[in-house]
Amino acid sequence: MARVFKGGKVTVPKRLRDLFGVEDGDYVRLVLVEVMKKGDGGWVRRKVD
Repeated sequence: MARVFKGGKVTVPKRLRDLFGVEDGDYVRLVLVEVMKKGDGGWVRRKVD
């Protein structure tokens, strides 16, 4: 799971960066499976087709 920040920047968790040897300045290809948003009653999940 990754978090989107201002300007659409995505953070790759350190555990995954370490596992796959991802370093600052590298490009990665991501697959979007699900969007999770925090709602009034908790997390709202939406699958992406």
